[in-house]
Amino acid sequence: MLNSFLVTRAATTGGAVIDAFAYVWLTVYVAAFFPAAWAPFGVLVSAVFGAALLLADLPAMFTAWLLLTISVLTSGAVVSQVSRLMQGRMSTDVLTGALNRSGLQEAARRLHLRRRRDASAVTVAALDLDGFKAINDAGGHATGDRLLAEATAVLDRLRSAHPVAWSAGIADWRADQTLAECLEPADRELHAAKHAR
Repeated sequence: MLNSFLVTRAATTGGAVIDAFAYVWLTVYVAAFFPAAWAPFGVLVSAVFGAALLLADLPAMFTAWLLLTISVLTSGAVVSQVSRLMQGRMSTDVLTGALNRSGLQEAARRLHLRRRRDASAVTVAALDLDGFKAINDAGGHATGDRLLAEATAVLDRLRSAHPVAWSAGIADWRADQTLAECLEPADRELHAAKHAR
């Protein structure tokens, strides 16, 4: 709003254009930190800038409005895409695409909030590949990486027609527990299953 006010008070075309570039930086900020909101924000910026130019009553400002609109929409699209990509990389394992610790904590936080609203039951499973260290030691890390990628597909299909052995422990996640508290009995059950093998 302040930037729009400054545009309406610009005495020259150049002054209005200089003030207008603050809109680009605002859009970059929104796109980086709120990637889902950049498009409505960019459209709002374009409309508000157009209205401010009309109020400023400066001559031949259509080109400036068009340039700013293109700049805002282009920068917003690029920055939001990079932001989403970076957020995805920070929350998932590069090799398997599974959630890493940070991604799991965020998913658990969102799930916990949803559970409070609809009181849905949740069961958590802790899974571990049996003998994985021996596979890594014998075949190298590349072999272990290939096995992890195969294992992800296997676990997604719940072991349908695949020879890799795995152990699991499960626990019901009560509404009064944190994810870490729920994982403790699942992890104990997992280790008991591994020990039994």
